[in-house]
Amino acid sequence: MVNGLKKALLGFHSPSDLSGHADIFEVLDFKVTRTQKPEEMLALARETPYDWYLMDINLGHTQSDDVSPSAEVYEVVRDRVENGEAKFLAMSYAASTVEAATVRGIPAMDKCEFRPDLIDGE
Repeated sequence: MVNGLKKALLGFHSPSDLSGHADIFEVLDFKVTRTQKPEEMLALARETPYDWYLMDINLGHTQSDDVSPSAEVYEVVRDRVENGEAKFLAMSYAASTVEAATVRGIPAMDKCEFRPDLIDGE
């Protein structure tokens, strides 16, 4: 949180997913940074401490079980997440992709299960 404003970093392939999730965070008074590029998501995660990180599990690799994009970002922010300083969630519509991420210890869920009440802003 900077100057009382919470910050979220969102990375999704789909412009509509990106916009829809950004709208939710903005209604909850987050300053949102958006990207559709895995390299940019990783660079931003390294540069700036955000309060929330939400992304496609396989950002940049549509319809793939490749979890490396979310694994790389989670590795950068893991300590902050484990210390309760930030929240991280990677999502996919594909159960196999969610499973592949979960097996690697990446916080993940089906996009259909995401609800605004999961964002508590703390």
